[in-house]
Amino acid sequence: MAAGGGVVSVEARGVGRLPKNRISGLWKGARRSRVEVWMGFWAKLFGRVSAEDRKTQEVGRVDTYFRKAGVVALKLNRKLEVGEEILVRGATTDFAQRVKSMQIEHEAVEAARRGAEVGIKVRYRCRPGDRVFRILPA
Repeated sequence: MAAGGGVVSVEARGVGRLPKNRISGLWKGARRSRVEVWMGFWAKLFGRVSAEDRKTQEVGRVDTYFRKAGVVALKLNRKLEVGEEILVRGATTDFAQRVKSMQIEHEAVEAARRGAEVGIKVRYRCRPGDRVFRILPA
């Protein structure tokens, strides 16, 4: 931001200069960090919607995380299929990814029903008790 000026320059998709009060208004009443606010601002500029802003449906909870394999074991509350986008949230965990592989008792499956205990390959570390959500299509 400009130190003393009332206008901030933005160089994106033909967006010229935005009034400072429009940008500073993003922080009012927000319980998020400035980085999160800016990420939301840029997402709106470029038309991207973050996983946080999309509708979700809880699918299950993480029982165990296998660190070397990078796999979570979870019990499903709802049906889940390979190719669906999931969101994993917990006290220190928050990421979204597509389900690329899923196994039940060491056998690959394309879909799992409610009540099944499955293993899903994940990109980041998870902890027991983290909640797993399905991101619903917009």
